[in-house]
Amino acid sequence: MLNKLLKSYSKPFLVTILFFFFFSFYLYLRRGYFDLYIANKVFGSVPVATLALVVMIGPLSRAYQRFDAWILIRKELGILAMGMTVIHGIISLFFLPDRFQPDYYFTPEHRIPFLFGLFGILLLMYLFILSWEYIIKKIDKKQWWHIQNWGIRIAMVAILLHIILLKYPGWLKWYADGGNAELARPYMLPGSLIAGVLGIYVVIVRLVDFIGQKALKLVIPICTFMLVAFLLISFYWGYRKTPDALPLSWDACTKISKSITTLSYPAICTAPDGRSVTKL
Repeated sequence: MLNKLLKSYSKPFLVTILFFFFFSFYLYLRRGYFDLYIANKVFGSVPVATLALVVMIGPLSRAYQRFDAWILIRKELGILAMGMTVIHGIISLFFLPDRFQPDYYFTPEHRIPFLFGLFGILLLMYLFILSWEYIIKKIDKKQWWHIQNWGIRIAMVAILLHIILLKYPGWLKWYADGGNAELARPYMLPGSLIAGVLGIYVVIVRLVDFIGQKALKLVIPICTFMLVAFLLISFYWGYRKTPDALPLSWDACTKISKSITTLSYPAICTAPDGRSVTKL
């Protein structure tokens, strides 16, 4: 039983870990440090990428036979994505009080994104419970498949809306003004933007999937090219806006959790990437 479980989760776990390491390393480079706050951003972005892959496997397998084997790991990928969303929710609610006060989730700009995120987590947990063998035996197989098939799509869209509605003001600000002084490499795109664009890409492909296989084979390469082009152009845009780390203000430096403040007079704050500022 254990060997079967380990075998079924080996490939999905590897995929999820690769997503986790990518976003972790990317955000470390962008920020210049890594702490629980940054890790929580990773736990927020990885489920979007993982669920996007789960929803994308169907169209890919219909368009290209080489992806047929991936159908067998969709359930496990979805369960791992659920685990990531639960961890993200727990950390946000209970372990980052300096970043997320209880009233944070009920302010006008955060209430709707929070509800979408909560709905997505609860739906994934519901789908997870339905994946238990005991429950599967009690439900009509056609009905079970219908619930799982549409449930995972709705959950992905809900979590995608959570991240888009929560983060788009910051994305627009990044495009308009460049990265802020807290970033070691301000020209790098927000990690949430990468996850969000990937989710939008999958939604577009899934909508085309309703038209037919011929349209799918035409649209997947075009959308993939547009996705890569968008990311490359955005990197170039960011580099034109803020090619180098900005001078730190005292407030910006002290907000960075890994900064070191000396007790000398005048006091000096040194950020993890080596930039420093003297308190006047």
